[in-house]
Amino acid sequence: MIDIHNNKSIYLELFELELKQKKEGRGRAPSRLLPNKKSINADVHVGSLKQKDWQKVTLRNGTKGVLEVEAYMQHIFVFDEIERRCSAKLVIVSREKNCKGKWEYKYAFSNAKDGCFKIEELAYMLCYRFWIEHGFREAKQKLGMTDYQVRGWLAWHHHMALVMMAMVFSLSEKITQKEEMPLLSASDIRLILIDKFAQTSKEKFTFEDQIRIRHQERKNDIINRYKRNGQIEQLQV
Repeated sequence: MIDIHNNKSIYLELFELELKQKKEGRGRAPSRLLPNKKSINADVHVGSLKQKDWQKVTLRNGTKGVLEVEAYMQHIFVFDEIERRCSAKLVIVSREKNCKGKWEYKYAFSNAKDGCFKIEELAYMLCYRFWIEHGFREAKQKLGMTDYQVRGWLAWHHHMALVMMAMVFSLSEKITQKEEMPLLSASDIRLILIDKFAQTSKEKFTFEDQIRIRHQERKNDIINRYKRNGQIEQLQV
């Protein structure tokens, strides 16, 4: 799965490479093989689709309710300019409305073979980038990925190795505590460790109890949002 620009040229039918006819008058005769079919930009093709061409797909539960998108996929062809040949691809497009009520689109190519994946699975893969970006955000903001002052590559590699170890530890704790604390975050784990070794908590509740109270408040807020959206039966927290 690879993201593409919305103006990527695609071909809706199989084409062959041919030499174009030389135009009358002076000039060199064409020597490069080019597609004998006309291409179309991906966004132009998507703009010509009808509502029935889109399929509603549920991706995951979010804090604002069930995250749903409309998805579309089609087998198309592209011109591989490096190998100078026609290459078959699967184009996947997802769209959702923003806060202003306008559609936002994401485009991608996939080399998945026909029948290997359902459109729901491909749409989820297309949006999986969220979790990658979320992992980098946690690493930078909570686990110190950008908090280094070094002058050599060896020190930088050591720092990144420690950050990756912290990420693995954080993930393993989230998995271990999933049943008891499903909303556990890297920030919670970091604060628990700080409190354990620095004894920073001055409250009447233990730090773990404070986190549980905060998680319950977050859970109540999520439940209320689902109720307002009429999606409470789909909630899994």
